[in-house]
Formats: sequence, structure tokens, C-alpha cells
Amino acid sequence: MRMSLSATDEDRPFRAWWRYRAPWALLILSLLLGVGAWRITADLVQRSHEQRFALETRQIESQLRARVTANIQVLRGALGLLRAAERVTRDECGRARHEARVRAEAPSQPEALRPLFRDYAVHPPGERPLLTAIVYLEPFASRNLRAFGYDMFSEPVRREAMERARDTGEPALSGKVTLVQETDTDVQPGFLVFLPVYRPGPAATVEQRRGRLAGFVYSPLRAHDLMRGTFGHGSGDVRFAVYDGESANPDTLLFANAEPSPLANPLRRRQRMQIAGHTWTVAYETLPGFGSRGDILLPGLVGLASLCIGALVYGVALSWARTRDRALRMAQRMTADLRRSEAEAKLLSQRLAESNEDLQQFAYAASHDLKEPLRTISSSLGLVSRRFGERLDDSGREFLNYAMEGARRLAELVEQLLEYSRVQTQPAVLKPLDLGEAVQTAMDDLGALIRETGARIEYARLPQVTADFQQMTQVFQNLFSNAIKYSRGPGRTPQVRVSAEPGAHGWTIRVQDNGIGIAPEHHDRIFGMFKRLHPREEYEGSGMGLAVCKRIVQRHGGSIWVESEPGKGATFCFTLPTADSERRAA
Repeated sequence: MRMSLSATDEDRPFRAWWRYRAPWALLILSLLLGVGAWRITADLVQRSHEQRFALETRQIESQLRARVTANIQVLRGALGLLRAAERVTRDECGRARHEARVRAEAPSQPEALRPLFRDYAVHPPGERPLLTAIVYLEPFASRNLRAFGYDMFSEPVRREAMERARDTGEPALSGKVTLVQETDTDVQPGFLVFLPVYRPGPAATVEQRRGRLAGFVYSPLRAHDLMRGTFGHGSGDVRFAVYDGESANPDTLLFANAEPSPLANPLRRRQRMQIAGHTWTVAYETLPGFGSRGDILLPGLVGLASLCIGALVYGVALSWARTRDRALRMAQRMTADLRRSEAEAKLLSQRLAESNEDLQQFAYAASHDLKEPLRTISSSLGLVSRRFGERLDDSGREFLNYAMEGARRLAELVEQLLEYSRVQTQPAVLKPLDLGEAVQTAMDDLGALIRETGARIEYARLPQVTADFQQMTQVFQNLFSNAIKYSRGPGRTPQVRVSAEPGAHGWTIRVQDNGIGIAPEHHDRIFGMFKRLHPREEYEGSGMGLAVCKRIVQRHGGSIWVESEPGKGATFCFTLPTADSERRAA
């Protein structure tokens, strides 16, 4: 792409902005990525809270159901006591310690108790088609005496549950009532559980069950005492309110473990429960203690880290764009000067060389200066992990690890870019070199990788060339590590062979492996900066190794290429001048 700049462009804001469109695009993209990372993390934290909320509400429901079921089992025990004896005395009932009450068979039973209890009477008074009265109850003292002789069938809510138990033969839960045992202090809502008692004989139909009904075993329950005995006195981090019936309004409230949540948008759930033929509605909502502080901070931290990295990339891109513009402007001025005077050509060439050198120095300085803010970001993320790691759930720690891994990869890319810049900015020490020494040094540097993979690297006697020892070692090290990386696998042993062939202007060095090979259409592409043919999940790397090799070889006056087909390994070839030819040229 060609770009033409003129002095008047600086007075045109739109054109100036258009020249820097790439950095601005990177900035906008980084903002979008930061917002996206924040939104994704926030959604994951929200889903985690919803799953935990659903689990806790199911546990509350299970505990409620289990507690009422336990009371029903107590009633079944009392029913067994009644069936085991022809007549149960009060002493036997007291020794059994069942909290049970039995409806009288007929008004004659309360009359039979009068010799024992002179003040005994059925209440409330009045004439009714069917009179029932409580005759057995434990403990037979204190507030329980208020219920002695009470005709439960006279009250509509109790009567509905008693009729349902009588007709079905199953336990029946009543609606919300105020128990007759209540006093003037600590008055609580209550409810009752009834279990019918039948005389011996068939009770398969409703008519038979009504005809053989002998009474009821029942349990009166104070709602607050029952719930606190089940869940304790603490409110926890989830509020639940139990309502009688299918609607949730203050008149039907049985129990609430806390005041309504002060949160603006708490998680809420409403559920209907069928217990012993009766419906309860339970409303749940989260309280301020639900969720850790780390859960609240995590989305912001992830978004902030993404924005910091994006802003860093924007700054580098903007600096590169401005340096490129300065270089292009200088090149244009140099071209104009060349047309006016050939005498000034050498000066202009010198300025162009200085501009290129400045550009190389800038690349080196920019890469070097990036390391410090990256180190700050990595340290900050590590500090977040140490201080808040224990407060985060699994998904939170996973996303924090993603951010730390991203910072690590960016640091690796900056290091590779710095290495790439050093090839041009640092002077090369060109002198006669035995390539075998560079190969052996590269193998020593990769000793751990070679031992781990069992790789075999072979080379015969290699020629002497004119080259920089450190840079040649780096070329072989990059080629060997690539060969091992793409040749390893289950049942495969990486094999690398280094050879040399003489040519008209020097030597051709060949590094051959038994790896996965490279398709012809990618032969030129792989030598570009940050060019990768495979996802990072399959093969690690930054995509800079071959670009560094190409730059080193070109700086030595040679060229590099690859010969390969998929599945048949790859051979990387590069040329170098011989020591003799270099001396002759000198």
C-alpha cells in the first residue's frame, strides 16, 4: 500500500485521523473487548449465584418437608400405640411421650372423664350435630390444659383438615390458625397435622371410613418454634417466607426468617409445596450477605485488565504510526532533494539511513519499555489472586487465571519482539566460524527439551563460514525447537539431521526433520512476524522464531526457504558465504 503525505495534511483533522485509523481501531477494539470481558465475567458470576440460590432453596424446601414428615411419623407412632391396645389409659399415653390428641368417640367419653376431672367440659359450648373433644394430650400441664376438652370440629379451618383426613385415611395438614394453647405473650401462627383412627374392619371406601372413624391423632405446631428449631435463629444469606395457601400476602404469612431484602435487584423465587394434602407457598430472595466480595470485584478486575492491555497496545501502535509518518515524510523530502541536486543525494541517503536506524531503535526501545508496565500488570493480577483468590468461586478463579495467562503471553510476545529488534540494532561480529560449534551450542541450550522428548539430532562435519556465533546459534536453536515441537507425538521420536552443500557463492545449510510437514501455500507465510499455522492449544509458540531466523540470515547476506509437503516432514534451507569468499570480498 502506498501513502502520500503533504504538509497541508497537518491542517486537515480528518486526514490526520485517517492516517492513524489503525491505532484508533485497536483502541476501539480494546474497549469492546474490555466491555465484553466484563460482561461475560459478570454473566458467569450471575449464573453462579443463580445456581447456588436454586440449590439453597431446594435445601430449604427439603428441610421443611422433612420436618413436617417427622411430625407425621410421630403421629403414626401414636396411632400404633392406639392399635396395640384395646384401651389406652392416660398413664400409658404419658409414658409413651407422644404428642398426640385423640378425638372422643361420643359425648359419653367426656362425661366419663368428669369423675377424674371435675372441671372438664367440652368447649366452645353450644349444640352441634357432632361434638368432638380433646381427651389425651401430652405434656398434660401448662398451656396445654387450655386445649383440654376443646371441640376442634367446631372451627372451620380445623374441620376442613379433619374431614380430609377422615375421608382419605391419609395425614392432613390444616390451614393457618391460632392454637388454643396460645397465651397473651409471644402469640404465633400455627397449624395442625391430623391422622385418622379407625375402628377394626374394612375401610376401603369413603362411606366405610366415615362409619368406622374412632378419632384423630393430631399434632399442633407453632410455626415460629417449628421453623427456628429446623433452621436456627440466624437468617443466613437467603430470606424465605412461608405462606398458607396458594397466595403470598401478609394475612397468610406463617413464618419469615428475615425482613424483606434491601437489595435493589435480589434473586427471587416463589414455589408452591404440597404437604399432607395442603398447599404452602414459599417465597425466597437473596440478602446482602449472598455472594462474596471477590465475586463483586472480579468482573471489574477482568475488564480493567483487558482495557489496560488494550491501551498499551494502542500506545505502541500509535507510536509506530507516528514514526512511520515521520519516515515517509523524510523519504519524500529526500526524493525531492535528489531531483533538485545530485550533490545532495549522499546527504539524503544518510538521512534515510538514520531514519531507518531510528525506527529500529524505536522498535527496540518500545519493546523494552513495554516490559515494565507488563510486569506491573502481572504483579497486580498476582496480588489480586493472593488477596482475593480464596473468596472467588471456581469460575472466578478460572477467569482470573485467564487474565494472568493473557499477561504472560503478552510478555512472551514482547520478549520475542525485543529479540527480533536486537538482530538489527546490535552489531554482528562477523568472523570465520565452524558451524558445528554453533550446532553443538544450540543442542546444549536445548538439552532439557531433547532429553524430555528423546529427540535425535545428527550432523556430520560442517563447513567454516563467516558469521556471528551468537546469531547462528540462535538460528539453529529456533529451527531445532520447531522441528522437535512438530515432530513429537505418541509413538513418534523427533529426528533432526543437519547437512551442508557447497554452492557458487557459499554454502547451503539444510535442517531436515520428520514432523507433520507444511503445505506449499504456507511456505512463504511462515517466515512473517507472528505468523502461526496452528492454534495455540495444539502447538505453543509466538510465531516469531522463523521471522528471527530470516532476519539473521538476510543480515549475513543469505536467504532462507523451506521444502516440505504435509505428512512428509520439512527441510529448512539457508545460505551463508564461506570464510574464504568473505575474505576475498574484503
